[in-house]
Amino acid sequence: MRLFSIDRVQNEFNYILKKTASTYLRLADENFGVLPRDTEIASIIREMKDTTGYPDSISIYTDKHPSERVLYINNLLKDILPFNISFQTLTESVLSNIKRINIKDDRIDVALKFAEKNNLMLVTELIFGLPGETVESFLDSIDKTVRLRFESVILIQLYILKGSEMDLQSHRDQYSVKTKYMISENGYTKYKGIENVEVDEWVSETATIGPVEYLNFNRIIFIFDFMHGYGFARDLMFLFENLGVKPSTLLMAINNNYDSAPLLNKFADTYKDTVHKLLEPSREEAIESALNAIVSDNEGRMTGVLEAKRDLMIDVIHSNSLKTILDEIAVVGSGLVSSSSLLGLPNDWKEVLLNETVDICRKSAIYLN
Repeated sequence: MRLFSIDRVQNEFNYILKKTASTYLRLADENFGVLPRDTEIASIIREMKDTTGYPDSISIYTDKHPSERVLYINNLLKDILPFNISFQTLTESVLSNIKRINIKDDRIDVALKFAEKNNLMLVTELIFGLPGETVESFLDSIDKTVRLRFESVILIQLYILKGSEMDLQSHRDQYSVKTKYMISENGYTKYKGIENVEVDEWVSETATIGPVEYLNFNRIIFIFDFMHGYGFARDLMFLFENLGVKPSTLLMAINNNYDSAPLLNKFADTYKDTVHKLLEPSREEAIESALNAIVSDNEGRMTGVLEAKRDLMIDVIHSNSLKTILDEIAVVGSGLVSSSSLLGLPNDWKEVLLNETVDICRKSAIYLN
């Protein structure tokens, strides 16, 4: 690892502070907290926040294993930095395929207790499409992260980084990896008449996930992100889990039940269709598609898949659809609860417990008092 001096780091922060119109700061470090000096850098950020108000939020990939130093840094910056424990997958065979070692169970327990004690927002992400992963094993990873009570679990589709092992042809052949291309998030730049489009190579098929299965799973990704990642129905998911309904069972039931959850499925379909529309067979076609979209857009912008998802979440609010969708989830979920799980609950549990939870989810939305 090569290091700049602390003075240079400080000067770069000062430069950004003077120049940026954004309130967001992102560091490119992949294992922030692995070096003793990282606590000093964190202290610089803390002082900058306290004296200037910048940044409002920060993104850093901390060391994958939450050492005492990482815990200290997260606590120091807890109002602007979520405490992220990166899992990617909890399927052991897939971890072996990608040569990754996740945090051990005892350290997870330490991190969970530390987050609870210090009021830290604990987050993680799972990557769909890793070599050897199946839909069933990925759903199992979802169940495990929800059971651990992460405040936010974001589902991400896999794309291949140049120079990584997954980029090797031998690796692609071993796992029957096929790909398509899509404009990167915020991947369009125009400066002094020069246009540049950045494109990501997305995995769209593997030996264990077919192309149709891959595309359709984007519906599940949207439904889960709506419920848990964005948090609109997180408490409903927790309620049904406590009543014996696994999150994966709830997700698949919603996905397969258009009649009981028509509105949420409509939004999920729109997201799936957006992913399908943005994916192109070649890098050149993805660039051409992006440029054509920018020309046809009145504001001259190209929406990436993450922004498209955010726009859909906003549409739920602006269309006053939140209560309707929460009621849909409640109907589907209550139909999955077994009678044995209701022992000890009053007969009117739906009117009391379920309706109260729906109301909590509705009132927790940012636009409501």
